Amino acid sequence: MTTPPLMCPGPGPAADWREQGWCCRECTALSHLAWCPLHGTPNETFAGTNDRPAPFTLTFQAPTAPGDGQPPVPGPDVTIWRHVATLVAWLDDAHPRTGHEIACRVMKLAEETGEAVAAYIGMTGQNPRKGRCATRDDLASELCDVIVTAMVALATIAGDGDPETIMQAHLSARFARLLTRIGQPPDTAPEASQ
Repeated sequence: MTTPPLMCPGPGPAADWREQGWCCRECTALSHLAWCPLHGTPNETFAGTNDRPAPFTLTFQAPTAPGDGQPPVPGPDVTIWRHVATLVAWLDDAHPRTGHEIACRVMKLAEETGEAVAAYIGMTGQNPRKGRCATRDDLASELCDVIVTAMVALATIAGDGDPETIMQAHLSARFARLLTRIGQPPDTAPEASQ
């Protein structure tokens, strides 16, 4: 006898989010499946239990091979700045750069930062109601989203300027100040690990 697949029921009529199998109220309200124990790292409350509500069964879909209708996996020539340029072009096509749109792209950074904070709280279990509901990988992913979102905002406000050049100039100035502050000559600065 095969077990039916585990399906996330989404918000339902049950008064208690735990009765619906969600790991937290945010999952219920936002349908944020990454935090749901059925779609990511299980909350300690659910770990090792099989007493989930009836609509749930567990299956995992294997990734499809390229050519199966899935987009190709980016190769080594895809840089972060190429990714950012593609995002900005897509956003510009969907929403022209009005003052409001520029403000929204800057405000998106606060939203992503909040998600990183939530991942840290979930990773450390600081909310006793939720327990540990995130991993270090979840936090790393959210921090990457913060970085990319900041780069999109920078590229959006750069106008005719090159965001990569703006960033490099900023980092060069900050790095020189850092070396001066710590008393390290520029020629002895450690190299980045590859």
